[in-house]
Amino acid sequence: MIMTVGFFPVLVLLTSFVIDIGNWFEHDRHLQMQADAAVLAAAGEFATPCESGANQAIKDMSRTYGGLEPPADDTFNQQVGGTALEDVDIAFNSRTWPGQAAGPVDDTVVEGEPCDTGMIDVKLTESDLPWFFSAAQVDFINVQARVAIRRAIRAKGVLPIGVPDVKPKKARAVFVDESKAPGGYVLADTALCTGATSGGRTAYSNAGSADPGCPSGVGPLPVRIDARDIGVRIVLSGSDSTTCGDPLVECYDAETGSKIGLSHIRGWTDGTAASATAPRARDVELVGGTCPDGYFVDVSADCTVKVIADVDFGVADPSTVGATLAAKVGNKSYPMTYLPFDPATGKGGVWESAPGSPVPVPGAGGTVTVDLKWGTKGVTDCNKRADSCTFTAVQRVFSGTAARSGPIRAVKVSEGVESGTNSFKRCVDGADTTCVHDLVVTIGIDAALDGVAQGPDDPPVTLRLDSGNQTQALDCDVPGYDVELAEGCEIEYQINTGEACPAGTTALRKGPEPYTCVGVETGSFTNKIAKGLNTRILGVDKPDTCTSPNNWKSFFTDADTPGEVTSQELAGDPRTVQVFLTPFGAFSGTGGTTVPITEFATFYVTGWTAQGGVREPLHGQRRRPHPRRRRLHRRPLRQVHRPRQQRRGRR
Repeated sequence: MIMTVGFFPVLVLLTSFVIDIGNWFEHDRHLQMQADAAVLAAAGEFATPCESGANQAIKDMSRTYGGLEPPADDTFNQQVGGTALEDVDIAFNSRTWPGQAAGPVDDTVVEGEPCDTGMIDVKLTESDLPWFFSAAQVDFINVQARVAIRRAIRAKGVLPIGVPDVKPKKARAVFVDESKAPGGYVLADTALCTGATSGGRTAYSNAGSADPGCPSGVGPLPVRIDARDIGVRIVLSGSDSTTCGDPLVECYDAETGSKIGLSHIRGWTDGTAASATAPRARDVELVGGTCPDGYFVDVSADCTVKVIADVDFGVADPSTVGATLAAKVGNKSYPMTYLPFDPATGKGGVWESAPGSPVPVPGAGGTVTVDLKWGTKGVTDCNKRADSCTFTAVQRVFSGTAARSGPIRAVKVSEGVESGTNSFKRCVDGADTTCVHDLVVTIGIDAALDGVAQGPDDPPVTLRLDSGNQTQALDCDVPGYDVELAEGCEIEYQINTGEACPAGTTALRKGPEPYTCVGVETGSFTNKIAKGLNTRILGVDKPDTCTSPNNWKSFFTDADTPGEVTSQELAGDPRTVQVFLTPFGAFSGTGGTTVPITEFATFYVTGWTAQGGVREPLHGQRRRPHPRRRRLHRRPLRQVHRPRQQRRGRR
C-alpha cells in the first residue's frame, strides 16, 4: 500500500507525459500538413512572368489552404484540437519563424516576394500549446514547406527541334551605298543597345542617353547622304562579333547576294526642271496607310502606304502643262493628286496618293519598289523616250519575311523628333556639310522566350523544319528523323555552360553523356516530319481519326466551363512536347555542325502540315501554317520542388 501510494503521483505524471507528448506530436504533424497544403496550393498561382497582384494571390491561397483565413467556411486544414486562429501564425520567404527573431535561422531561403524569388517558402508556428494539466506549455511548434521554380538542366526524350532564343548579345545598324558592289559600300555604322520590352517586342536603338541599355559614347549617328540609294542593314549576333558570315551572326536583309537593307533612304539632288517635258523628282516619302509604317512592315496581311512626292515640272502650277503623276509598282499604276502650295500653312506644292489609290504592300512580300510615272501635254509617246516617262526606284518598302528579316518586327529611321526620315537632299560636293544628318535607328525584335503564353491568341513560334541549310531540325539520336520525332531523343542532354561544341555529331558522340551540344540535321526528310508527328501525337503515321484534338484554346477557358482542360491534363497531352533552346544565330551556317544547348522548354503543338502522302486527319479542314513552317505555342518548362515531393504548377 505504501509503495502504491508513493508510486501513484509518478504514474499520474507519466500518464500526463504520454498524453501531452502525443498531443504535441499530433499538433506538429497536422501543422506540417497545413504547411504542405499551403505551398502546394500556392504553386498553382505561379506564372512567368507574374501578373499584377500575383504575389498577393499566392499568399492568399497559402493562407486559405494553410487553415489561417477566417471565417472558417473559407479555409481548409485548420489546426486540430480547437486551436484558436490567433495561436497559429505564418511567415512567407522569411529566414526566421513568426515571433522568434532570436530563434532558429534558415539560410536557404531567398527573402522577397514570391514572384521575385521564384519560390514560396512557408513557415508556420503554433504558440503556447498547453499541457494536459496546464502545469507547463509548449512555447513554439515550428514547421516549414517550400515550392520553388527550378531550371531543368538535364533531359531525355526531348523532341529533335532547336528553337533559337531571341537574345542577341550585340546588335548593329549599317548604312550602305547600295550602288556599290559587292554587298554595298559602308557609309556609317553604329551599335544598337537594348531598351525596354513592351508589346511582345524588345527595342534596340542608338538613341544614347534616352536608351537605358546604352553605354556611354553611343548616340545619334552622323550620316553623310552622298548616295542615291542607301540601305539600312541590321546585324544581330549571339557572340561578340558583328561581322556577317561569322558564327552566330545574322545579317538582314539576309537574302543571298542582296545589296539592300531592311530600310531604304533616298538621296535626291536639287535643281530646276529644264521644261515640262523634262521634270525632276526631288523629295519622295512614304507614309503608312493601313500599314503601320511606310518603309518596313511586318504583318501577315496585305496593307497599304501613301506616296508623297515633290516633282518639279518647270512651272508653278503643274496643271497648266497637263501634268499627271502616278505611283507605279510592277505593271500597275496608282494615281496621285497635286496639292497646291498654301502660303497660310506653308504646306503643299507636292503630289500625294489620290484618295482610294494607295500603294498595296503584300504581307511577307519582301521588297516592294516604287516608281513614279509622269506625263504632260507635250509628251505623247513615252515608249520612245529614254526614261520612258518614269522615275525608277524612287522609294522602297520592305515587307518582312522569316527568311530575310528573321525576328525583326520594326525598323525606323529618325532625326530628332522626326520619324520616317528616309529622304534627304544629297551632298553637292566634298565640302558640303548640309547633307550630314544625325540619325537614330530603332528596331523591334521578338521578345525572348522567357515567359509562358498568356492567352489562346498569343502568336505561335515559327520553326523551319524543311530540308536544306539553316534548318532547325536536330540530329539528337541514331535513328531516322521520323523516329526521333515520334519517340524523342534517348540520349541524355544537358545545358551548356560555356563548353566548346565539336565540329560534328561523330566527334560529339565520342564523349560521355550527357552532351551539352546537339547536332544539326541535314538531308531531305520533309515527309518524315508529318510521319513522325502523326506517330507521336496521333498514334500511327497515317491515322484515320484525330485521337488527340487541339486543346490549346480549351486550356484558357473559365474553370467552370464544360470541356475546360486543366494544367495536369495539358501536361499529359501528347501535343505537349519538350524541345531544345539554342543561342541566337545558331542556325545561321550550313548543316552538319553542332550547336550549344542553352535551355530546355516545353511547347504545345497546335498543327502541322502533311507531306509525301502522310496526312494529318483534319488536313485541309482548317487553316494551316505555311507548308514549310511548323507551329508550336510557347510554354517554357517549369518544375516545382519541395523535399521528396514534386508538383507541376497550373500556369
